[in-house]
Amino acid sequence: MLGEIGHNGGPSLAGGVSWRKHCWSAARERLLPTLPIEVVRLRVKRAQALGLDYRTYAGVRA
Repeated sequence: MLGEIGHNGGPSLAGGVSWRKHCWSAARERLLPTLPIEVVRLRVKRAQALGLDYRTYAGVRA
């Protein structure tokens, strides 16, 4: 959705942005060590197909 004329699409000014970022980062850290090996293998294969290393691919997905 487009904003007002001159709106640059910058970060949200709504409150709680840093808290949501913290929660998301913490949840992601807890998730990564517990992924099943099959999921990791599929993601590595998909990353290679896209020409990315796994770390970059995982960062884009998050």
